[in-house]
Amino acid sequence: TSIDTNNELTAKMNRAILVSKGTKNWKIYGKAHVGDTIYTKSEIVDKIDNKPTRGVIVTQMSILNQKGEVLQS
Repeated sequence: TSIDTNNELTAKMNRAILVSKGTKNWKIYGKAHVGDTIYTKSEIVDKIDNKPTRGVIVTQMSILNQKGEVLQS
């Protein structure tokens, strides 16, 4: 599934991201090879409302290949 970059919600999210707090526990399980198709998968696993108009979301992200094998997470 591809992301519709003309989608109103996507546009709002792109304007709303202020900063990245970093990456923790990133692991490499396999390699991508020339000719592979890779995909990213993101899941929101927590949110912290620390201000009335702002907050922090915690995501679990993975990179997968065309076979669905997790290469990095």
